[in-house]
Amino acid sequence: MVFVRYDDMIDTVLRAGTANPNQRAIVWSQLSDLLAQKGSEISQSYVTAALTRLSELKPLVPVAHRTGAARAIARRCHFVPLVAFYGGDTAPVAQALLSDVQLTDEEWLTFIPLTTPLARMILRERRDLGANVTRALHAFGAIDFRLADQGAAQGTNQSANQSVYQGTSEERAAPVKAQDAVLQGTQISELVRRIEEYRADRLPQTVGAEPLDTPFRFETGADGIINWTNSPFRGAVIGLSIAEPAFDGESGTDAYSAGAFRQRATIERARLYLEDSSRLGGDWRFDATPYFDQTTGQFLGYKANARRPRPGETAKPLSSDKILGSVTFGESMRQLVHELRTPLNAISGFAQMIDGQMFGPVPQRYRSMADEIIVDSDRLMGIFADLDLAARLDSDSFKQDSGQVAVDRLIDDLADELDHVSDQRDVRLRVHLPEHLPPADVDPHQARRLVARFLSALVEVGEPGETINGTIMATGADIRFAVDRPASLIGVDTPTLLDPGYSPEGDAPDAAMLSLGFSLRLVINFAKAVGGRLDISDKMLTLTLPAVSQARRDTRTP
Repeated sequence: MVFVRYDDMIDTVLRAGTANPNQRAIVWSQLSDLLAQKGSEISQSYVTAALTRLSELKPLVPVAHRTGAARAIARRCHFVPLVAFYGGDTAPVAQALLSDVQLTDEEWLTFIPLTTPLARMILRERRDLGANVTRALHAFGAIDFRLADQGAAQGTNQSANQSVYQGTSEERAAPVKAQDAVLQGTQISELVRRIEEYRADRLPQTVGAEPLDTPFRFETGADGIINWTNSPFRGAVIGLSIAEPAFDGESGTDAYSAGAFRQRATIERARLYLEDSSRLGGDWRFDATPYFDQTTGQFLGYKANARRPRPGETAKPLSSDKILGSVTFGESMRQLVHELRTPLNAISGFAQMIDGQMFGPVPQRYRSMADEIIVDSDRLMGIFADLDLAARLDSDSFKQDSGQVAVDRLIDDLADELDHVSDQRDVRLRVHLPEHLPPADVDPHQARRLVARFLSALVEVGEPGETINGTIMATGADIRFAVDRPASLIGVDTPTLLDPGYSPEGDAPDAAMLSLGFSLRLVINFAKAVGGRLDISDKMLTLTLPAVSQARRDTRTP
């Protein structure tokens, strides 16, 4: 496993050149992004050095770029020293950050005395801050407005807010003078020292408090960033992203969540980890559903419910008595899968950072390698999902959800996924879909996953250039997905097909990573769990799902 040393990352950026405007803009954005997301994991000396460099660069980086950087980090910045630094910039920059940044009430109360009257004025316009924070802002009101009046009385050419702010907001074309840089560095060191004292005073009390197990809800925007929650500890949740996997040990979600987000798919029992900075700290599981604009169909984000993990959902060391008797194979497999997901999340996340050039320009050769790692990680995550499903079915922890799905819509939704598999294998899947099929009496997400696993398992063993034919039909109370045996399966008896180690391609390099026998057993157990079945005959395999009865359909007719 690779451990990322954020001090080293900061050191690398600090060593980067700043001779031309483009280099200065890149260093500004990189330092800001690292401090915003990892500031609490960076040593105090490097935090001070990074903020000092930002202070030196501030007169040399255009306001438009600083404003864009502030807007980019606002939702994911929870590092008070950086918030204070940006809050002391010019009005457009401070406004871009302070109008959206999310801190806990305790962090706001630490920040408010350290910042400028202009920053406090911006915060007074917000309506989502806690009562204690609002009272603190009002307490500073008399001082702030008196200073502004004094500035106006002195006949400056700036506005009241700018006169208060003139010591830190000037825009100069020349570099910062040496004595100014020393003074700014001293002020920054004092700011960081006070924040560290705040954390030292309060963190032990927070960590020692009893963890909060009450479920909570949250919502994301179209970018996957959490922008609302009903949890009392909003600062621990707001600003996290479900669209990108978090590294091991940091707050965030797993790669399964990120993969589902890219497909706009329903998320079930994804992992959410919150650092132990509040009573929400620790492991959570969440289910999330995408929602869309009812008029335009535009994707708007996700709505989610989070809860603490149930017994068996968290991978923990097993005592010897459990290993010997009380833990089933399914439970052990699920624990193993969760343990494997953690390092894979880190690998995939770091590859995405390289591909996105988050740490600076990257040669195309390395970006191509990172792309391959991301693709392989997604494939492994799909395998882990299959193993986890098999384990849940084996341990009787599978929960059947209620619902129904239109079969034609289900096939349309699966088209891209199946085309991707068939293109890789140079195999065509031709399915005859008649009109007026009744809906299947299965939850849409579970039906999609079951049918996709069934059809892709057959495509994966097709021979290059082969066309596999299938038919969907309604027969009484059932809907049947009948697919001809691929050429490689003709003449193979059923016990051999269902052998967990059987695959017609053996150990060929391009063979499916999970055997055909495992996949068919998974489909059999999955179908049984949702009220269906899988039948295997000499010429075809038929997946049967229950159909919604005519009586139930009639009651839904307006």
